[in-house]
Amino acid sequence: MEKSLEELISLSKIRSAVIRVSNLIFLGKSKDVSGPWAVSFLESAGSLVCGTNQVPDEISDIQQAIWRVIRENGAQLVVVIGGTGLSSQDVTPEAVEEICDFVIPGFGECFRLEASRQTSVGWLSRAMGALIERSIILVLPGNLEAVKHGLNAVSSFLPQAIRSAQEGGPGE
Repeated sequence: MEKSLEELISLSKIRSAVIRVSNLIFLGKSKDVSGPWAVSFLESAGSLVCGTNQVPDEISDIQQAIWRVIRENGAQLVVVIGGTGLSSQDVTPEAVEEICDFVIPGFGECFRLEASRQTSVGWLSRAMGALIERSIILVLPGNLEAVKHGLNAVSSFLPQAIRSAQEGGPGE
């Protein structure tokens, strides 16, 4: 039986978390608008947001925040925003790759395709998806418009990815 669009994008009963990676936001020198928007998006899709955090652009801080929301809060979906640029301080993809079971290339490919429709520099994004234990990790740029486009771009297949991760996991 074919599912309706509403069923496909529903994140009902999914525990999610949002982690904002930014030195300036962490230090209180800049206001976060992308993180709160992502929280609202997830909640409007029916997800229970079980954790939010702001961390500096440091590999160990990013990794600890991810592990915390997975192991202590039971997050099945973790949206990590920021740290995907091309500067030496942008280390979010490397932080995730070091601790993930595997990268899910389709998430990054989908994001870059959608971003390229807005601007040609969208192809430079290091957005990505990964699996850690049975949790889906989405890594998106920090820009509000990029977060909006990114979450909307993957929303049609995100629930299936989460279900697959929950049912299977690495090696199964």
